[in-house]
Amino acid sequence: MNNDVKQQLVSIIVPIYNVETYLQKCLDSLVNQTYSNIEIICVNDGSTDSSLQILEEYAKKDSRIKIINQENQGVSVARNNGIDNATGDYILFVDSDDYLELNACEKLASKISENIDIICFKYNEVKKYKNRIVKYPNIRNNFTNIDSILDFYSYYKNILNDIGNLMCCGNLYKKDFLLKNSICYPENIIVLEDAIFCLRAFVNNPNILFINEYLYNYIINVSNSLTKQSAIKKIKQFDNVYAFFKEIINSVSIDYIKEYLYNYLLNYLLALWNDAYFSDYKIYYKKLLSFYIDEYHNNCSGEYVYKDYRRANKHIFLAKYHLSWWYWKIIRPVGKYCVVLPYRRFREFLRSKNG
Repeated sequence: MNNDVKQQLVSIIVPIYNVETYLQKCLDSLVNQTYSNIEIICVNDGSTDSSLQILEEYAKKDSRIKIINQENQGVSVARNNGIDNATGDYILFVDSDDYLELNACEKLASKISENIDIICFKYNEVKKYKNRIVKYPNIRNNFTNIDSILDFYSYYKNILNDIGNLMCCGNLYKKDFLLKNSICYPENIIVLEDAIFCLRAFVNNPNILFINEYLYNYIINVSNSLTKQSAIKKIKQFDNVYAFFKEIINSVSIDYIKEYLYNYLLNYLLALWNDAYFSDYKIYYKKLLSFYIDEYHNNCSGEYVYKDYRRANKHIFLAKYHLSWWYWKIIRPVGKYCVVLPYRRFREFLRSKNG
């Protein structure tokens, strides 16, 4: 690593809210990085457990840790607060229930160059399988084995449709690029704030370097996760979410990108269907899903037909002809327990053997 690279200060921003069980593992992965020129900005979002005490103990031992306390205002406010207080040349986001590989910052710093605005990297999923922890590469981003520099449009066309992921923790951002384009997290929503932040960055046409390195470890099914919210709260937020997406959609002129973004919204709504369908919000949910299908029709050419768009139409069809009960009570459970779950267990078994 050359001397110019060593001089680059990386600010790691960690929003924290009631994660005492996972916080030590996260902080250990940061303070023990093989690349030492970092600052660790921990934004305590009004935690009521022992998270703050854990932070203070680590800060006494490592002067690179900066603690910012705020009233509970949500992860977006916490991350924006971290950006405002970051003094580094580059910014890396880490959720407090996840952790980095110990050489993550060193790998990223070695790729830093003046003409690169965002460095994207791969991540592992970490799950509990039976009585042991299993870590394996996320299968949705196994699409390339070479480092490549991409612009915004080629990123969407060649990558985004394959990985289907907009996660801010999978990228290293040049701070000047974020400030120059006033890129921040939306503070009045709790849904898809990661996606909106990433999209705000990408539509400003950055130079993107994608590297073939698994540097981030994403913990699956954490009950106290910052991103875990009820389906009802998320559904009620979608009017605000759509306003942000519409703004981004209007800023691009390529049909397949517009269609992808509408499909992204449909996919997220479909992910909430199980929780919402048997609740008081099921009628509202159907109307919301119908609205986005109509928006898809009105704003897209239909040249690119996505799987999630077809799934959304299926749910509307079932609701229209009163077939939902049969689907949810008979067809889907049979498929889930006779086909889907056996397949997933077999896949988990193979991955645990390879891991």
